[in-house]
Amino acid sequence: MHWQAITASGIRIHHRTYDHDLLAPYRGQPSPVAGRNGKWEIHYNPHDVRQIWVRPPAQQPAEPRSA
Repeated sequence: MHWQAITASGIRIHHRTYDHDLLAPYRGQPSPVAGRNGKWEIHYNPHDVRQIWVRPPAQQPAEPRSA
């Protein structure tokens, strides 16, 4: 798990940028999770970098794809 901001270009983890239309409502928005400095909960498998999972508030994880 990783805590990361969702920017206009998507989510950047280890020199990779992940982006998807599902991220649009969260771009530039702070996460509502207290104590995480506005960053979002991001899950990824370091052995399979093709996808990540973002946990939006009170919803199922979305699956952005690598750019």
